[in-house]
Amino acid sequence: MGKLAYRWIDRIFAIDGTSPDDMAMLEERVAALQPRMIWLYLLISTYFLGLALLMRKAGWNYFGLVPLGMLVAARLHYWLRHRRSSFRGETARSALRGIGLGSFGIALGYLAMLILASGSVPADDWQLILLSGSICAIASAQTVSTMTRAGAVPLLLLGVPASIGAIVYGPNQIASLVGVNLFLCTAISLYTLRLQDESFVRQFQLRLDGESERRRAERAEQLALIERTHARAAAETDFLTGLP
Repeated sequence: MGKLAYRWIDRIFAIDGTSPDDMAMLEERVAALQPRMIWLYLLISTYFLGLALLMRKAGWNYFGLVPLGMLVAARLHYWLRHRRSSFRGETARSALRGIGLGSFGIALGYLAMLILASGSVPADDWQLILLSGSICAIASAQTVSTMTRAGAVPLLLLGVPASIGAIVYGPNQIASLVGVNLFLCTAISLYTLRLQDESFVRQFQLRLDGESERRRAERAEQLALIERTHARAAAETDFLTGLP
């Protein structure tokens, strides 16, 4: 059951390839994401603090925020511990799976907090947290741009609802226009995620092709050297006696 769930998750996030080239691609994606992850979870942690203060104003105690806070802290701790690790093979797939699931869990938790706080806090505070939520979603998506579907999660679960909420519930026309602007930025980010992924895959394939061509050239040179060695030995050998 667990392996079936993993395969299903891997398929959702497009990390289910098993060929040597697919595995090399997974390792390349992790290597590209690794330097960014600590900064990403620091950003997410900052937004979590803002949401925690908002929920406090809405009458919630901090204990209700513990599960989501533990998830954010666990992901930050993971990348702090593995900031210099080398991910190879299935460990690369596991790291990418964690990024995808973490993205989904945190974005869904933030969306739930926004919904629960609506109508229970001052309109200005809620508007600010909606606007910062859209910005956080866009920044998060661009940070994990080499994993397109994980990047789309915060945009769809947090960026789009937050920007629509800012448009609908804005206290004035300026706030609503800012919401429209953030909605358009979210839509553009979704589009550019795909373009960035296509560019990443294309560059990776070009590098693979270059390495393959280099290996072919090296093999051809080795074969030519062997043939020259055999030809020289044959030329220096007496045909009748077989002696040099």
